[in-house]
Amino acid sequence: MAAHLIRQAEHHRRRRYSLAYTNSNACDNAVYTLQPRYAQIQFYEQNAFKRGYDMSTANDQWAKYIKQKQSTPYWTRITNPDLHYKEHLFDLLLTYRILENSSHEYIMYPHDAIRLVCELERMGIAVIGITVWCSVPDGVHSRDCCPEGQGGPKGKGEWFNEYVHLGSCVPDSIFEYGEFDLATKSNPLVKEYLDTQLLVETRGNDRIRVSPDIYFPGLDDLYLQVISHSHAGS
Repeated sequence: MAAHLIRQAEHHRRRRYSLAYTNSNACDNAVYTLQPRYAQIQFYEQNAFKRGYDMSTANDQWAKYIKQKQSTPYWTRITNPDLHYKEHLFDLLLTYRILENSSHEYIMYPHDAIRLVCELERMGIAVIGITVWCSVPDGVHSRDCCPEGQGGPKGKGEWFNEYVHLGSCVPDSIFEYGEFDLATKSNPLVKEYLDTQLLVETRGNDRIRVSPDIYFPGLDDLYLQVISHSHAGS
């Protein structure tokens, strides 16, 4: 689990996009801003180098930081086997068209992602960020259709070029309120981004795909189960 979260953290370090959003349900009516999470990782890396540590030590420090978040009521609730959150999430993901790819990212069309984020909020599962991709058909050079992409995983008949400059995640401050019902704080923020600013930034580009960062353990294994089940049913 720690390895997956470290990978997830490394994934977030490239996030650069910012968006203000007022959540009227928050305890203090705070204004949250989508922002990069790489600052915390850089903090640990810089301190590791200053002390002469190698990067494995920095990763250990980051893992401890993540573990503190796993002790929250939210994490305790979604990992309670008696509540069957994993089974419910699996059943939900089967109803979506997930574009198969080599990195086990839950890549989908933006309109599907908006619907998924809303359904996850009703289930009480948080989405804490969005990765934005540009679909490049086989045989086409990325500069001809996705010139701003930074590379990405291979799919079926296409590959996905990450638009790093459009990726986003919720700020750490959002974890300070309503830990039990984190989804009611984070998911509306992500939906607002998908529903408005992403459309503006991409000017309705029909090659845009996204992958929601679902705050749930074991997502890689769950991805493989969903894809395998989809193949069996086709």
